[in-house]
Amino acid sequence: MEKKESFTKYEKARMIGARSLQIAMGAPFLIKLDDKKLEDMRYNPIEIAKMEFEEGVIPLEIFRRKPEFTEDVGRHPIAAKVEGAAPEELEGEELTKLEDEEVDEVESEESSSEEPPE
Repeated sequence: MEKKESFTKYEKARMIGARSLQIAMGAPFLIKLDDKKLEDMRYNPIEIAKMEFEEGVIPLEIFRRKPEFTEDVGRHPIAAKVEGAAPEELEGEELTKLEDEEVDEVESEESSSEEPPE
């Protein structure tokens, strides 16, 4: 039994839209349709593309890119500095020192972003 691929509603809409445009521009059908069925559908390229999608014969592929994460979002900046050290290696003074450095950095950023008084 062949596993049917699952697509998001956006991927499905994109595939059907692209294929219906091809059909409207004169591309041959990829499924067998008799004249009676075509007349019932009124030669609607979107309906034909939907039928081709349901049959799984649309010659289009979907490529999904994996997201690229460059930093650990949501982590405290001190956690990144402390991560490599064992808990017994860090004393209370060292943690306080790291926190003080962070406060100094934030204050310097705030003071540099302020406009000078006129």
